[in-house]
Amino acid sequence: MERVLNALDALRPGQAIRFLIHREPLPLYGALRQMGYRHTTHRLEDGCFEVSIEAQTESGA
Repeated sequence: MERVLNALDALRPGQAIRFLIHREPLPLYGALRQMGYRHTTHRLEDGCFEVSIEAQTESGA
């Protein structure tokens, strides 16, 4: 989780990060909301999770 949060500091407006992880990162979701990021998560056929994170716009969209 720490590596993901550190990577968010490098995001510029309009950019997103995507990562693969072997389990769903449930504790990360609350932290992302509090920090103003939105995410999408997809479970892959092999059981891993693909998570994409991007900053919310000023309107929250």
